[in-house]
Amino acid sequence: MAMSLAPDLIHQLRSLRRDGNGNWGPNTLGKAPHKPIMLLAVLDLYAAGHLHENLIPYDEALLEAFDCYWQLCCPGRPTNPLQPYWYLKGEGFWQHQARPGYRQALATLISAKAKVPTRSLIASQVAGAVLSQAFYAAAMNPIGREALRQLLISTYFGGELRQALAQQHQVVVDAFACATALQRQAEHDLQDLFCGNQALDSAYTEESRNLAFRRVVVGAYAHHCAFCGARIRTPSGRSAVQAAHIVPFHLCRNNDPRNGLALCPLHHWAFDQGMLSVSDSHRISVHAYARELPADPGFVALHRQAMRLPDDPRYLPATQALAWHRKEIFAKAG
Repeated sequence: MAMSLAPDLIHQLRSLRRDGNGNWGPNTLGKAPHKPIMLLAVLDLYAAGHLHENLIPYDEALLEAFDCYWQLCCPGRPTNPLQPYWYLKGEGFWQHQARPGYRQALATLISAKAKVPTRSLIASQVAGAVLSQAFYAAAMNPIGREALRQLLISTYFGGELRQALAQQHQVVVDAFACATALQRQAEHDLQDLFCGNQALDSAYTEESRNLAFRRVVVGAYAHHCAFCGARIRTPSGRSAVQAAHIVPFHLCRNNDPRNGLALCPLHHWAFDQGMLSVSDSHRISVHAYARELPADPGFVALHRQAMRLPDDPRYLPATQALAWHRKEIFAKAG
């Protein structure tokens, strides 16, 4: 059965205020795409079941979905997703709900018309964004969501980007389903790591699998580097920690989370190069070559230190994967 969008909602969505400065190209019709991209991300979170009530927190899932669209739309261009999350409040269908005890503080912050608050300020005062009843009703309905998505894409994007954005929706939604599948894998014993996982390969695209692997692995370590413990975030909330395969994916075709470690960029690179490895007892080894050089004392000090482990023991790194890395990467580093 068809679902018609409310006329007032259609008008609001076709009239989003956007910045025309900044050399925006024809794919975004010469204006900043932040707000429509944020709304596309929100629709995907409802489609994936991550959102199931009329409250949209500024969390990892929203940031990740926003970035998927942003990189497709404006690759390599920096941005702060807090901007559309905050400024959508002026569009008539989006308002912020205060955390208990912060209603007056949030009202004062909004009335001051100040620049975008910091992530920590939003986290402390804002429980989430609340949609108008017309928008929420459409977002909770598959037909309504598709109508909203088509309206946003056709109104604010041009050229080949329209089709690419429509396809990106499935990538984002599938990443949630794939992450659930990876989490279920971790509930069972890991047999031969090199058997791969043809079921996941055939069910999901490479992009969806990569997103899911990062979400599960980095989440298991609570966004801390397993080696140095760093938990670095940008002002908008992006995490510096990456999901590293212990046995490279191209060799084993296996995205099992136990074939992963959450590592900062430096230690991810060092691990891939064989300058770092991990024992079965989860002690870090620094390659003798690095220890003989005038290396960073902080790097050398990792030698024989215990790595940070995931809180859930189901996600402990697989001993067979660690053994392979010691034999094939660490011992042969050159």
